[in-house]
Amino acid sequence: MSDTDPMTSVPARAPGTASASRRENSLRTGLSTDRDYGDWRILGSCRNVESSLFFSPEGERGRDRARREAHAKRVCQDCRVLIECREYALAVAEPYGTWGGMSEADRRRRTHRRRRRDARTSAERLL
Repeated sequence: MSDTDPMTSVPARAPGTASASRRENSLRTGLSTDRDYGDWRILGSCRNVESSLFFSPEGERGRDRARREAHAKRVCQDCRVLIECREYALAVAEPYGTWGGMSEADRRRRTHRRRRRDARTSAERLL
């Protein structure tokens, strides 16, 4: 038997057993979380939803993809850990799926805009 929760890939352990240096207080939920292990995931609205809603099957395009992504984003909309999920996906440059209410394309656009803004800011500093 595995020591990992199959739904979250989070090592199974008793709540509150993470070392204090790795525990953080989530601003949104007010709960203690161990961000190294993604404990926030167990609080997600997606927890009991089929993962295929959040990840595109091979060859999915057009309306089917847009419909699936819109449904996934609706699940995320009122999630109590939406911010933690989104920050995680952006921090690790998650290439697949809907995370924190953002699709793969949404995250690429955001990253691209941020890089352009940072490049512009750097160029302005040189002037």
